[in-house]
Amino acid sequence: MFPGADLDPVLTGLLRVPLTVDVVDALADGPATFSALRVRLRVRRRHLDQALRVLAAHEVIRRRDHYGSWDQPAPSGAPCELTGTGWELARRLERCEVWVAIYDYYLHHPA
Repeated sequence: MFPGADLDPVLTGLLRVPLTVDVVDALADGPATFSALRVRLRVRRRHLDQALRVLAAHEVIRRRDHYGSWDQPAPSGAPCELTGTGWELARRLERCEVWVAIYDYYLHHPA
């Protein structure tokens, strides 16, 4: 592993789920609704929903003005935002050495 890359099991687990990095990157620009994320990322509802649930389960994102279960549809227009953990993850993903470590990890640990 690369020293200082902070490549941990949580990060490698999140990376195995499609769109998680894309969602974190999009929300680093500010809160966004489900519809806005879907348009920005050009993805199917099902795939975005899966990524959002995984990120919420790892406390990377939360919904504003809605603290209920992610099993229920969000109220119309309820934006998602990064949590403190999400901001930390976004900062880690900005570092080149993290991506080198990720590449190296998946080169030696294929899915």
